[in-house]
Amino acid sequence: MFEYVSRSEYQPVRKYVESVIKKVQKEFRNRGILTFRFYLIGSAGKRHLITREVGGNKGFDLDYNFEIQKYNPKYHDPKTLKLLFMEPLISILTMVTIVVRIQHLFSLLKKLTRNNPKLFIALILQLWKMSMIMKID
Repeated sequence: MFEYVSRSEYQPVRKYVESVIKKVQKEFRNRGILTFRFYLIGSAGKRHLITREVGGNKGFDLDYNFEIQKYNPKYHDPKTLKLLFMEPLISILTMVTIVVRIQHLFSLLKKLTRNNPKLFIALILQLWKMSMIMKID
């Protein structure tokens, strides 16, 4: 079963993703690599109908199409072009995914410990300790 994502929920995500894409676009243009345009495709495009699974933890998708307009002949190979796009986008969007998952975790912890703030703090401290151990290894 699916539900529609409200505009107020997806709009900040869309603005952030597009700001990231615009940074990549500007960097490519300034370095003389290529120019491109992008736009949402699918139901999220013209109709703004974005769905997600009810009760799921996967969130929702925003699918973009990238159209290359001009490119440096040095980067004409499709694999090279793909890697040029994927490297900065994956690194930035991976960080966003981590932040969103951490926010979701905090939200769940608050719900679970609603009547016990001391338990909430204890769980947060335990998570922090676990993250410090993981950093050392």
